[in-house]
Amino acid sequence: MIITRQNILKSICSSLVILMSLCAARAASAQEAPKLDRLEVALWPEYDRAEVLVVYRMTLSASVALPTTVGVPIAADVGMPHAVAKRVAGLLYNLEHDRVVEGDMAIVHIKTDARDIQLEYYCLLYTS
Repeated sequence: MIITRQNILKSICSSLVILMSLCAARAASAQEAPKLDRLEVALWPEYDRAEVLVVYRMTLSASVALPTTVGVPIAADVGMPHAVAKRVAGLLYNLEHDRVVEGDMAIVHIKTDARDIQLEYYCLLYTS
């Protein structure tokens, strides 16, 4: 598959739709899912390589009891996340996480004791 800007946006949009669907489905179930107050997506093109850094910055709702585990869907073909961290007083600290592939998507399970978390991964860009 050739990855273009359009494919990256489709991948991110698909991930966000799945993330929202998972949150809605889990909220409807007996077990409460962690809720997000904020989700920010940033795309940082790399000047020296054919990849773009995709950054998800998330803030968990104040109603979420900590510690908790958050499942974040990403495209399976991007591999392991580049970084998974919590933000405390403006500084980033690594968080324990794992990745489970489910078809074309992977769920990154993030164990956190902080409300502000960040997930980063690289997505290859191919040109013809």
